Amino acid sequence: MKFGIDTLRDFDNSSKKEWLLTNGLGGFAASTIIGTNTRRYHGLLIASFNPPTERELILSKLNEVLIIDGEEFPLSTDVTGDFISGGLKYQQAFIYDLLPTFVYRIKDVTVEKKLALIYGSNSIVIIYKIKSLKSHAKIKIAPLVNMRDYHQLNHKSQLKFEKSYSNGCLKLVDTKSGKEINIQTNIPIYEEVKDCYFENMTYQVEKDRGLDFSEDHYIPIIYDELILPGEENNIWFYITTEDRKCVDGFAEVLKEEERQKKVSLECPFSDDFSQKLFRSALQFITKRATTNAKTIIAGYPWFADWGRDTMISFTGITLCTGRFDDAREILHTFASYEREGLLPNTFPDDGKLPFYNTVDASLWFFEACYKYLKYTNDRDFLDRELLPVLLDIVEFYRKGTLYNIYMDKDFLLSAGDVDTQLTWMDAKADGKPVTPRYGKCVEINALWYNALKIVAELCKDKIQVANEYETMANSVKDSFEKSFAKVNNGLYDVVRVDFIDEAIRPNQIIAASLSFPVIHGELAKTVVDIVWDKLYTPFGLSTLSEDSLGYRGIYTGGPLDRDLSYHQGTTWTWLIGHFITAFIRVYGRSDNTIDTAKELLKPLEDHMNEGCLLNISEIFDGSWPHTPRGCFAQAWSVAEVLRCLCEDVRGNQ
Repeated sequence: MKFGIDTLRDFDNSSKKEWLLTNGLGGFAASTIIGTNTRRYHGLLIASFNPPTERELILSKLNEVLIIDGEEFPLSTDVTGDFISGGLKYQQAFIYDLLPTFVYRIKDVTVEKKLALIYGSNSIVIIYKIKSLKSHAKIKIAPLVNMRDYHQLNHKSQLKFEKSYSNGCLKLVDTKSGKEINIQTNIPIYEEVKDCYFENMTYQVEKDRGLDFSEDHYIPIIYDELILPGEENNIWFYITTEDRKCVDGFAEVLKEEERQKKVSLECPFSDDFSQKLFRSALQFITKRATTNAKTIIAGYPWFADWGRDTMISFTGITLCTGRFDDAREILHTFASYEREGLLPNTFPDDGKLPFYNTVDASLWFFEACYKYLKYTNDRDFLDRELLPVLLDIVEFYRKGTLYNIYMDKDFLLSAGDVDTQLTWMDAKADGKPVTPRYGKCVEINALWYNALKIVAELCKDKIQVANEYETMANSVKDSFEKSFAKVNNGLYDVVRVDFIDEAIRPNQIIAASLSFPVIHGELAKTVVDIVWDKLYTPFGLSTLSEDSLGYRGIYTGGPLDRDLSYHQGTTWTWLIGHFITAFIRVYGRSDNTIDTAKELLKPLEDHMNEGCLLNISEIFDGSWPHTPRGCFAQAWSVAEVLRCLCEDVRGNQ
């Protein structure tokens, strides 16, 4: 990808195009194509001290000023209050191949800057190539450092470091935590500065989200490099939280480029869209230190690994990309955390014990395990590590477990109470669920039927056990249609003794999209038609039909406003995968249905060039123009698009 002057100098446009690099630990680097940090989560190094959690902003950016014949030209573009610094007008290009590259030109001097996050390390390398035809010039480079939880903001009174310099390495020690930042460079000349800060960096996205939106960064030192006419200056910076030495920054960047090229060669797809999805998918696979195994980050910039998100993302992120070893580790990670039939909902950023407040993570685990077996035929691992956990889950759900999760007399699952929110529609306002879905939920019972069918299939060599689960599944299927089917109008969303939720929501599509769908024939076709007519948008499915009471089509404002609209009309991309699966299943696989599916995915292919480059956002506004919102890179958005493209459009089951 390459963006030129026309795009870059339109600040409103260019400041919304973002890029992302990840390091396989949960750490990342992210900003905009003009280098303006518009979020608290933007920075050149967000390190993960307990992978994939305990993430902290280490390096906000490097600020550069080019001096030509005594005249100063800022290369950095920053927003402070209402002022935008002038670097934008000197940027000639942003190039995103394997790594992000910024190109500036002032008079006869060209500056090219490239960034490489080092995989498996909390380290970043920034390299510069500077050429001058005839001018005498100098570049001044100032690192803007910090040390704070990536959700928080810091001000200069909170930025306290002990500073020491030896053998070309600047060491900064945060006086509160004792954590270190080491800065190395091949520039020998520097200016000592004292009590120097970049003040009032303003984050427009945070302002729009109704949050605190400005902070300060510490400047420990300023580096100077002379540029002589006719010469090329090659400069590198190596910034890390680790006790690592760098001999040659250019060699480190080359090594990272070679690693990425090698990964790209492993891509099993030939078309551009799938290759982008492949590249995006791999950045969500990270290490979890507590199990010393792989896990899946739910979304960048602010999510860690969530049980539900991991299981929904699992097939697209690991199996469709051929990452079978990673897939095995991820299943091992979550299986090892099973407690009383439940898998973790979230792992806190502070590294403490996980929360188990979810009914569906365990049920999606069955689908992930079954798909793993279908893709790998690794029955040994499944029998040894996964099947005992699957059987435990079924027994706990059948007899009853935490959060009032139990199988009722009609064999349907009921979960939660008025104060809990155990499904994926989990937003709360003032401590209360916005979309209270306790009782019997449509997708939970579709997943329950699917789980019982899967264990029956896996236990078919034990005829009596298999028959028991098959009988339970058939009972669920009979009760499901009696309880959830409307007359010629799809499925109810939630059923309780005293309440039936008739709102048209997308959860019903899950009943027709799983490996073992609980509905078939005309009922399944009716569900697909209702969802398409009432909930489809170009970027996914809306969470509530526009003609429903309580519909909120724009996800904006402060935290309360956003929580109120999160599942009341907002579009979610991950659901498009299940919609396409169900659509092709009920209408039959033909040239016409395949072409239709491709057309449904085209807006998302275009989006990968518009939002966070090579990524798909978490959510979009339900109403036109369907502005992207939420996380700028979401695992299940990418995963479900890739999965349905592989399994349904191409037919690679």
